[in-house]
Amino acid sequence: MEIVLRMDWLCLKCMSLLVLINLSNTHPQDLDTIDFQSEVVSDDQGEFDNLMMFEIKCKSNKCSVQDRREFYQDQKCKMLKDFKHHSHVLCDPGMSNTHEKLDIKQIKPNKLKVRRHKRAALFRPDPMDMRDFLDAQTYHRFAVIKSYIEELSSRHHFVSIINLGETAEGRSILGVKIGNSKFGKETPSVLIDGGMHAREWITVATALQIIGRLIKVFKSVSDSSCSNVLSSIDWYIVPVLNPDGYEFSHESDRLWRKNRRPAPEGSTCEGVDLNRNFEIGYGLGADTNPCSEVYKGTHAHSEPETLAIVQLGTQLNTSLLYYISLHAYGQSWLTPWGYKTGAVENMEEMVTVAKNAFNEIICNYGKEVPSREYEVGGAADIYYTAGGASDDWVYEKTGTRFAYTIELPDDGREYGFLLPAEDAPQVAEDIWVALKSLALQTVARTL
Repeated sequence: MEIVLRMDWLCLKCMSLLVLINLSNTHPQDLDTIDFQSEVVSDDQGEFDNLMMFEIKCKSNKCSVQDRREFYQDQKCKMLKDFKHHSHVLCDPGMSNTHEKLDIKQIKPNKLKVRRHKRAALFRPDPMDMRDFLDAQTYHRFAVIKSYIEELSSRHHFVSIINLGETAEGRSILGVKIGNSKFGKETPSVLIDGGMHAREWITVATALQIIGRLIKVFKSVSDSSCSNVLSSIDWYIVPVLNPDGYEFSHESDRLWRKNRRPAPEGSTCEGVDLNRNFEIGYGLGADTNPCSEVYKGTHAHSEPETLAIVQLGTQLNTSLLYYISLHAYGQSWLTPWGYKTGAVENMEEMVTVAKNAFNEIICNYGKEVPSREYEVGGAADIYYTAGGASDDWVYEKTGTRFAYTIELPDDGREYGFLLPAEDAPQVAEDIWVALKSLALQTVARTL
């Protein structure tokens, strides 16, 4: 039995190498072609009509991200995104726009947005059971998502639901396993999460479309005597890691970021920033103030959502090919470290793999498209020092050499967190192309 398994391992690696060798001559749409021509569903940002978007920059290197945070918190602004040298916030138009350390200017949306190019399918797509997909142009609520993955598990023998715990408000943290565990405990695995930050709806929509694409791959293998690299992997996907916050962002506060942990004693502010709650670098670049958007919690791994990733990562450990945490916005592929500057041991390899995957997105369309450009590099180098992030923990504590945070579109100059649902299918398709490339590359480099 051991000899047979070892031969299967070698065959799997050979398959991935052969595919990689032929990537330059292969169109990703040959492997998976889906036409998303359905009714447009768009976001409504009416609750923010009286607020304006501002960019806050430091005037000198003596200014820090904490100076920016203190200013916009004092002005009662809504934090959108902190970058290394500037912040995006929503504020009252009458706010003070003068500060000795800061340059403050209003951002006007770029009306000359570069539209995403539509791909013309070169081959007729295979027939699909649309029950395997949720509508790609809708930001679905958690109850719909829960019903969807439950229905998938009831219809497909290679799909199972993993209950990873319960949130503060009593919702289940659900993961989906797609795979046949072909090599038993030695089966290579991939872990992907979406919806860690509540307002980043595009991450949930992308994770759901990845689930649908994987179902199609495994069904095609089940219906034939053929196999491929993707179906030899066990895929673990947590589409909504933060269901409490996600629902709150639909019902009460569209720009809510944290989970819904009840306010600690002495405070009236709920929620913990889950991506500041992991133990690696815990507390660095985070806040002890419960009212802050980057509140770290009372202690590392205090939150059930954090423990869900720790539990899965610990379980998969040495079988893990790669980990992806989907975030928005910014269009960046971030590597560890987040809690400190400087390169990880295999930084060159991680950057090469990420850039190869990104290049597959470009190759899929035959030209470079600005709306698909991603910056690749260390999280602390591209953004700012922020400890307690999930990718740092997975990279440090499991056996994988590849852990990334992908900041999805847009780049913040048009929609930010309010990306219209009509743009979601294209984002999901781009990431699906990249994740297939990551799988092939990491199999070839790991096994």
